[in-house]
Amino acid sequence: MADQMPASPLLAAEHALVQRYGELMDSAALTEFFKFPHERALGRAASKDDFPVPVFRLAGRNGWFARTRDVAAWLTQLAPPSP
Repeated sequence: MADQMPASPLLAAEHALVQRYGELMDSAALTEFFKFPHERALGRAASKDDFPVPVFRLAGRNGWFARTRDVAAWLTQLAPPSP
């Protein structure tokens, strides 16, 4: 049975991103997705609260993390839905 794509743009983006990255995106995934030149640039933006989605650190883990669903919500609010 094939996966059915959700009807709304937000649900479709969430589905696609969660399938690719899981529930959390780490620094490497965020660097790739937001097209930072390297993880240090991502870290500078995150440290200055100059990031389009909430990012956070996890105890015992290096780098920054974001909820994949927050990234999907940010992505879908960038442009109005196509007809």
